[in-house]
Amino acid sequence: MPQKKDLTIDYLQKNYLDLSFENQFDLAIMIFCDFDVLVPVDRTRLLKNIYRALKPGGLFIFDTLNVKAPAAMKIPGKSWEVADGGFWKDGPYLALSETFHYPEAHVILQQHSVCSEPDQHSVYRFWTHYYPREILDSLLNEEGFTVASTCEDLLPDDGSGTHDMVTFYVTRKM
Repeated sequence: MPQKKDLTIDYLQKNYLDLSFENQFDLAIMIFCDFDVLVPVDRTRLLKNIYRALKPGGLFIFDTLNVKAPAAMKIPGKSWEVADGGFWKDGPYLALSETFHYPEAHVILQQHSVCSEPDQHSVYRFWTHYYPREILDSLLNEEGFTVASTCEDLLPDDGSGTHDMVTFYVTRKM
């Protein structure tokens, strides 16, 4: 077990949808807006698993896109990229990207069509939820969490206008 500053920390690498711990942890952290890619049934499953795994009074800290995300991401938007290799493929490719907004569902779709030789074509779709505060508070309360605090100004302002589209939540198991 790694120790630092006299704290014993156990690191686990496990699918959070398959957690089976009970009253074992003081803290659960989820980063990089991973919460936002879950479909509702998996989101509920995750919250139940985290609630069960936390000790009474335990904290769940995570980040999520907020209602500023669609405007910050400049939706709708289209772009293309030609590369000799990079993110999508090791060899040459053409990537055609488009972003869609479904405001009634609070969902953003980023779709990427990637073409490479010989005649290979792949489509990648990233569905991402964003949450109005009152909706997320309600979802969390339904699963036994209370919101202890939130913060929207933790990311650095790089001039892109996206620094305040993420809200960080600190919640507590009731």
